[in-house]
Amino acid sequence: SLIASFTIDPTSGALEIINTVPSGTDIVALSALPSGSAALALISGGGTQQQLRAIPVDASGTLGTPVVTDIDGGPVALALSGTRAFVTSADDGEVDLYAIDPATAEPTFLRSFRTRGDPSGFILANATSALAPRASQVYSVNSGADSISTFAVESTDGTLTAGPETPTSAGPRALALDPLGEYAYIACPSANTIEICTVNALTGELTVAISHTLGSDEPYALCLDAAGTNLYVATHMSDGDGQLDTFPIDRPTGNLGIRIGLPLAALPRQLALDPTGRFLFVATEENGSSIETFDIDPHNGFPAPVHTEQTSNGATDVTLRFAPSGARLFIAYDADPVQLLFSAAIDSSTGELSLGGVLNTAPGTAQALEPHPSGRFAFVAVQESSNDHTSSFDLDEATGALSNETEHLAGLSPADLRIDPTGNFLWVANEDGDDITLFTVDQDTGLLTQTATISTGTTPTALTLGTVLE
Repeated sequence: SLIASFTIDPTSGALEIINTVPSGTDIVALSALPSGSAALALISGGGTQQQLRAIPVDASGTLGTPVVTDIDGGPVALALSGTRAFVTSADDGEVDLYAIDPATAEPTFLRSFRTRGDPSGFILANATSALAPRASQVYSVNSGADSISTFAVESTDGTLTAGPETPTSAGPRALALDPLGEYAYIACPSANTIEICTVNALTGELTVAISHTLGSDEPYALCLDAAGTNLYVATHMSDGDGQLDTFPIDRPTGNLGIRIGLPLAALPRQLALDPTGRFLFVATEENGSSIETFDIDPHNGFPAPVHTEQTSNGATDVTLRFAPSGARLFIAYDADPVQLLFSAAIDSSTGELSLGGVLNTAPGTAQALEPHPSGRFAFVAVQESSNDHTSSFDLDEATGALSNETEHLAGLSPADLRIDPTGNFLWVANEDGDDITLFTVDQDTGLLTQTATISTGTTPTALTLGTVLE
């Protein structure tokens, strides 16, 4: 079990050994930094011997003493770029990112990213420039005006320019955008309809094409799968029961197909699809408040129930947001008597939740939590008598723990908030102020600076972002 270094004869290609170093047990992958200053080996000998071994290489090609880092998750692949190493693990379904010191070869763990499950490889593509997402539109769901406001985002400072306001059926509550950017779906529970909209590719303007009726049932919340082939709807049935509906989407038209319903244990309040597209989480009022987990069939997108986790004793509205890694779910309850923020780890194999940190936001009530794309900070919209505010926290993405709260004055009754994928700007919808507050985000501290207030329609209760790659 050795790793060897060789010289290569430029004429014959013959190899001549320089030296060897011990590798431990089985070598899964071996690669070198582009600079040639270090070689890295993935070791997986079963049991506890799973390691990343970084080996310094001097100018003569001589291998130095390995720097050993214990890892877990069943490593299967290694990819290098610059001084970064990506380690893919099958058991935990994650890619771990390490920074490699070019002088000592010492690896420093940076963060993890959740994959779709059971990865077996990882490849980096070469490109002359990088593409990154940014917000191109901010959509405000105006429940008091029965409309959606569309705003164009200025990429340099996050300011919003108002575009057309789209009339909807009564009481719009939620907006979900098609991941391909062609359609949008609006839940209007007061009208028992789902509005199907086309999206202008240049301006982001929404035009209602069809009002899809659910009869006497109320669509309360909705989201789409990652391919835009299924719409999931949390429905309040006319008989008082809750149901999770799946509608296949006709891609050429955006129309909804045959409704496929699964009964829920109680009335649903919110739902969200995890970033890998494997699991759907539905917040319900079962013996208080619970989160029901559904596994998504990779072939047809249909959900199947997996697990229910009770989170609190009170029944209330709730928002669900994911950590940037996809490995953790944040649950914010936004009404008395439950004034709590929960953090839950997501099992990569089953989707089951393990509740972690709990933060009591009393006397204020947390309306929504939004993690920073770096995973280092989190922002919470809090309604509190005479002290409405948006709080910034330090976030430990691995544990979900929030600390070092700083309150920032916001508008009247902040109801929802969204952060730009660049992490530079935060928008907060204020339902009693009929406006949006714009904050810039300090990338080193996570602290907020208010820079603008933008008028919306009446009672903006939810925000959705349209994005582009640039």
